[in-house]
Amino acid sequence: GNPGAQSVRPICKIIEDDGYHVETHTVITRDGYHLVLFRVRSPSAMSNMMINPTNASNQSNSLESSISSTTSCYDDAKSRFQREGVGVGKGPVLLWHGLLDDAFTWITQGSSRSLAYMLCDKGYDVWLGNNRGNCYSQNHDYLRRSNPEFW
Repeated sequence: GNPGAQSVRPICKIIEDDGYHVETHTVITRDGYHLVLFRVRSPSAMSNMMINPTNASNQSNSLESSISSTTSCYDDAKSRFQREGVGVGKGPVLLWHGLLDDAFTWITQGSSRSLAYMLCDKGYDVWLGNNRGNCYSQNHDYLRRSNPEFW
């Protein structure tokens, strides 16, 4: 195949074509930037998850209350999710690219050589971040990219 052809496909499609599950999340920073993060899950992690409708609706509330705790918030969240039947594996990993790049850098080598996929396959909860202004994070509450204040 054409090596350049894969780079123009949307990242979610590439991740799914590589056999992984992907979720898109938008985080709004205190100063109004909308940053897009991708959560990548391995097929085995998805098949091991057992979310029933009650757990799914309460999942974000459980996590928020766990994170608000100042002591051992990760251990508390992990045990809570395990009790509710949601496997969290070895914990979260946030991969963030360098300057003038985007989250694609973490999946560009395909399913057998990309760090994001390797970590997923080892049981980590992988999140791919994007800096403001790149192709995935171009929104702001009131500033446009053409406005110098955006930068």
